[in-house]
Amino acid sequence: MNNALNILFDTVSTCNKQVQRDEEAIFKSALQEACAQTFLEINNIYRNYSSFDMANKAIQHCHKLLVQFHDSIISDTDIPPLLPETVGQLLNRFEQSFHEHLLAGSPLRQDIQDTLYQETIQRLTYIQDGLQQKNIASCYLSELFTAIESLFRKGKLPSLHYHHRHYLDRFLYALEELAADQRKKNWTYRFIQTLLNYNFNYMGMINRWQQQQESTLTKMLDYASQEFYILQQEDKLRLHSHNKNYVFDLDRPSLAKHMKDYLKRKKSRLKKQSESQPIADTEVLLSNLNADELTILFHYSHKVQLFQYSTKREAAKAFSQYVKSKTNRNISCKTLEKFDKVDLEIAAIVIRKKLKEMANLLEKDFKTF
Repeated sequence: MNNALNILFDTVSTCNKQVQRDEEAIFKSALQEACAQTFLEINNIYRNYSSFDMANKAIQHCHKLLVQFHDSIISDTDIPPLLPETVGQLLNRFEQSFHEHLLAGSPLRQDIQDTLYQETIQRLTYIQDGLQQKNIASCYLSELFTAIESLFRKGKLPSLHYHHRHYLDRFLYALEELAADQRKKNWTYRFIQTLLNYNFNYMGMINRWQQQQESTLTKMLDYASQEFYILQQEDKLRLHSHNKNYVFDLDRPSLAKHMKDYLKRKKSRLKKQSESQPIADTEVLLSNLNADELTILFHYSHKVQLFQYSTKREAAKAFSQYVKSKTNRNISCKTLEKFDKVDLEIAAIVIRKKLKEMANLLEKDFKTF
């Protein structure tokens, strides 16, 4: 496929860099003809490849050479403007025709980078103003602006690639819709969901999210509340699925994976801390029930979804930790999960009686039944 590009390169090399005014029309015609022949030859060679893999590699290499050539002439002030303009048109045609072969990490030519930067910063300014009015944490908005702005800086990671042209357009459009929405919603939650949907896996944003989680958890005084909060976050992430075509940083795991890993580590650390620190008597609920009666009460409370836990095991752990029998003992998780009707028959009678008393009191106090 390099032979096809030689048609273009040879035409350019035979023309003087300083094209006189009366020679511009001739040069333009020759250049356009060379671009047309180059594209025709690329298509002919492409159709003759015997395998998709060979065609893939050839197209990707050809695209890289074209971008490098275009970047070299666009920065040369001695070259007439019509040269990079015409080669740019060839590149546009090439990318439209062979886009399915181009890798997400393919290079993005310099003139597109410059235009994309101006458009992105303009849109981002509007987005930032709109999201500030929704009381989204300033650390998130600051990190968002920093991440996207640094994408266009040479030497910064992640590097700007071919796929960012499409990614930024779709991601910013989603943020624009969020900024313009006038309804009353949990905007921080919706902002985070947008980041997840478009896999905005910038390390700075991940760090800010973790800091916010630490701050929230620190305000919770007991292990049960912290555990329940983490379970809620895990459930939300479990239901989430993002489009694999969208990713901010190609070289990092997804934002969802970073979040899941953090929650898993945090849950493990909190559990170890809780186990190493016995619960004070002031933090437990003392009951007038024995172990069997508590087992009956727990079993049916879980059945009617009285507890906000996704599994019976998780609910049993919390119940056994914070509820004590009338003999001032904790009931083990295994005892609570075990349900032998024969052994629990007497306890069932006691609990049924107490529940009936509660029902009678409810009917007496509330006349709406």
